[in-house]
Amino acid sequence: MKQVLPYLDIKTKQGRLILMSLGVLFLILVFTIPFIPNEKYLNNTTINGIDVGGMALNDVLSQFEKRTSINVFENNESLAQSSLSNVGATLDATSIQKISANDVLPKRLSLWQVLFRKGKSHKLDLAVAFQNDGLLNYLVNTVGVSNNNRQHPTNASVVLKNNELVIEKGDVGGWLDFSLLPSSAPVVNGVVDLNLNTLYEQAKLNESSPELLTFKDAITQAVERQVSVVISGKVLVVDKATLMSWLVVDKEKLTYSFDFNAIQQYFSQLDSEYASVYKTRQFVSTKSGTVSVQPGILGWAVDIESSVNGFISALSNTGDVQFTVITKGQGDQRLTPEQEIGNTYVEVDLLNQHLWYYQEGKLVLETDIVSGRIGTDTIAGAYYVWSKESPSVLKGYNPHTGSNYEQPVNYWMPFDWSGQGIHDASWQSSFGGENYLNRGSLGCINIPPSTMPFLYDTINQGTPVIIF
Repeated sequence: MKQVLPYLDIKTKQGRLILMSLGVLFLILVFTIPFIPNEKYLNNTTINGIDVGGMALNDVLSQFEKRTSINVFENNESLAQSSLSNVGATLDATSIQKISANDVLPKRLSLWQVLFRKGKSHKLDLAVAFQNDGLLNYLVNTVGVSNNNRQHPTNASVVLKNNELVIEKGDVGGWLDFSLLPSSAPVVNGVVDLNLNTLYEQAKLNESSPELLTFKDAITQAVERQVSVVISGKVLVVDKATLMSWLVVDKEKLTYSFDFNAIQQYFSQLDSEYASVYKTRQFVSTKSGTVSVQPGILGWAVDIESSVNGFISALSNTGDVQFTVITKGQGDQRLTPEQEIGNTYVEVDLLNQHLWYYQEGKLVLETDIVSGRIGTDTIAGAYYVWSKESPSVLKGYNPHTGSNYEQPVNYWMPFDWSGQGIHDASWQSSFGGENYLNRGSLGCINIPPSTMPFLYDTINQGTPVIIF
């Protein structure tokens, strides 16, 4: 066999040293000294199942970009699919670049690495980056996405259903807020999903908004507390359904109030049902036995406006409410209509053309009278003396003569709101009997001048006048 290196005798000490030196040099070249420049992935390197061995980074990115598509959908319905290039999107290389350079992308290889090192398999979370307005332009100009025929969302709200307070969902609306378009998106199995539902403008309030839940609790407390109204000695409970029907809810400001008009109707109904001023009274007369006396101005009525305002003010507070109606007029809601007459009153019997005045149940005066002439009849009813004036001038229109009049009197005690009253009548030559038929008044009760001073002096303002 020929010697490879004829000048090298390995049998000699010198030859062995030279051979050993050559071996060390070879090992240095193999294991330590960069052999060739390289910016490619090692053989058998895979990323997400794709073999990228021998490929440069840019080639890998280009490969993945070609394999990645954009899927635009809304309400689970696909609207369009496109490549990244059509959308102006690029693969985000950050995750790929973060792979260990020693495992995947060494810049220079040693001979040892060239001969023996292999790549690894990697599972990476890839993403794409959207450039400038590329995605917006694609959606608007290519896919045809717009806000035409879309509505802004509406808030969830507290509503009444079946006499219960519930939170009702608002309307999604579908209005697109393009400012929510993502700057990047993940790649899943080679697809970037763009869900337009994620771009919907959001309502300020949804079903779980704390402020809406707090508002619902506040209304619940307002309608589930004990609320009652006291009138004519009775306690009337206002049920939950009625309270709810009075509610006025501001969905935007999350405030509630009570409907003035609705509560006004409630108190108007109470007025017509309980107020004594509208009641027919049974009256035990002096000569005619028990008679029915028509309503006049005697009695009390509900002061509706004051009651409504006071009631609403009470409802605005927390806790149970018991409200006593505010009344007006001459009367006491604790008394029956008959009790309101009492035992001090003026009794006028139109049939008998006679007047009696009782104080504390005792007759102190009686006299014949002249009442209204036919056509200007004295209107029967339960009244009271609401004013006294001495002297006075009575003014008005006389339908019997067709002219106005001014009649001086010494004593005047009106008892209704239409001009009827009790006064002296010096022009009457006689009283009682059928004098009213031809010489009757315009509705007033004419009293003999001799009797009137005592009657005037002894009757107090507020004394009931019962006419039948």
